[in-house]
Amino acid sequence: MKDFIEPSRLDSAVKGLKTAFNIDTPDAINKLVGGGSTASMWKITVKNHPYVLRLMGLDQPIADRRVQVICAQYGARLGIAPQCYYADAENGILIMDYIHSAEVTKEIIFNQMPALLAKLHDSEKMPEAYCVIFPYMSDFIGKMITKTPSKKIIEYYKTIQDIMLILVKHRQLASCHNDLNSENILYDGKQIYLIDFEAAGTEDPYFDLATVCQQNCFDTEEELLFLEKYMTRKPNALEIAKLALMKQVSYCYHALHFFDHAYSAGMMSYHGEVPTFQQWYEGRKQGKYSYETTQDLILYAMVVLNQSLEEMAQPTFKEAMLLLETS
Repeated sequence: MKDFIEPSRLDSAVKGLKTAFNIDTPDAINKLVGGGSTASMWKITVKNHPYVLRLMGLDQPIADRRVQVICAQYGARLGIAPQCYYADAENGILIMDYIHSAEVTKEIIFNQMPALLAKLHDSEKMPEAYCVIFPYMSDFIGKMITKTPSKKIIEYYKTIQDIMLILVKHRQLASCHNDLNSENILYDGKQIYLIDFEAAGTEDPYFDLATVCQQNCFDTEEELLFLEKYMTRKPNALEIAKLALMKQVSYCYHALHFFDHAYSAGMMSYHGEVPTFQQWYEGRKQGKYSYETTQDLILYAMVVLNQSLEEMAQPTFKEAMLLLETS
């Protein structure tokens, strides 16, 4: 363990292993890479069973780590997240089952995610998320406007602010994951599981629904069927309009983070060819695109931005915006 875990976290990690499994060190340990979590994660093996040792960032306030622990444990109790064996919010330690994930196809998401989200959203309310999406994004957009060099992107951010003002009037709160990007959904061959509850807590369920739709490149017909499966009835015009607007908030949520990471690394613009969202989606599955380099980050931000702008330019979107604005 001492050859892998940083010294300042070693005692807490060992305490977790002793409490959960009555051992000082696992049989094997390997660092897990990929994804956008701020946590450091390790695959550990104990008596031929794989687990994940998650070391949360200690720069977060302890109250935020407590919310993350509560939400991860709550997801496990609902059967939609890996089983938790040890949790220590003060020292930022979680030990949970490791899921051997097969490919998560659009069909699997389409068939299983509606019922999973309905179960999550209809359950007892989680605590308030540490980054409640709407206030968090409003603040984030304000900061990004001051350092964004592109007038086009600044105008986009201002449009999203207008959309959020409309959506606030129709906002409802429930237990939500709030970060359903493709990296946070696993499939063990039978069912899907959600991981990384770092942003989880009470929020509008449509943010989860919108993120699933945009991350999986659902077309308009697929979105309507997805919403119908989730609701177990046909959605009305107001609900369809709300999903259309919330998708743009979800796109912007991703664009903000990836632009911010790229700017922080010194890359303020991208001048190469930008694939469509569908091309990026297919290319990501084929290993053509990743999140490994700064150029990858700003490219994905541009892909998301362009897709959102394209959708907002459609007459149907403007009709949806007017419907919600006047309802």
